[in-house]
Amino acid sequence: MVVNWRIADDLFTLTLTLPGGSECELRLGDTTELLRAGTYSRTCPATRVTRRLSRASPTR
Repeated sequence: MVVNWRIADDLFTLTLTLPGGSECELRLGDTTELLRAGTYSRTCPATRVTRRLSRASPTR
């Protein structure tokens, strides 16, 4: 898994790449989504980002 994030102009941007056969639950702002293998980019106002929680493990 590759995760990159940045805050610019009061906007939080997250880019996430998940390898084949994996999935994760992404909670960002007021949304939660299940992501499967692929590359994703999500944004939200930086003021909505209050904490970081990462529990990454491969799906078998």
